[in-house]
Amino acid sequence: MTPRAIKRGVRDLTFWWLEGEPPVNGAIAQARANICLGCPMNDPAAGFDRLTMTVAQRVRASLARKHEMKLKLIDEDKLGLCEACGCSLKLKPWTPKSVIWKHGTPDYFWELDERCWIRSEDPLKP
Repeated sequence: MTPRAIKRGVRDLTFWWLEGEPPVNGAIAQARANICLGCPMNDPAAGFDRLTMTVAQRVRASLARKHEMKLKLIDEDKLGLCEACGCSLKLKPWTPKSVIWKHGTPDYFWELDERCWIRSEDPLKP
């Protein structure tokens, strides 16, 4: 995973929490996570040691917020970091589509696996 991918992932995951947008509903998050679970870009072995201290702190803070909100996915322990976007896959499935597509097509769109839910969800539909 490149430093650029990690920066993108942290940007996507921290901004919406800070802006106060609610997470997607549990059924949508789980459907997304199910795709991530079978994705070759999911690196369940990737840990915080691959992140800078600042990035790791932001991800930990987001995970703590997710825990406080009681947001849980089935087989969450099998989700790691996405090799394409650099996001924690324990968090990304909860991210509102509007945040992901906020500035147009994500610059990492073509790096995603062709089965990725980000590629398959229509950015124009809520």
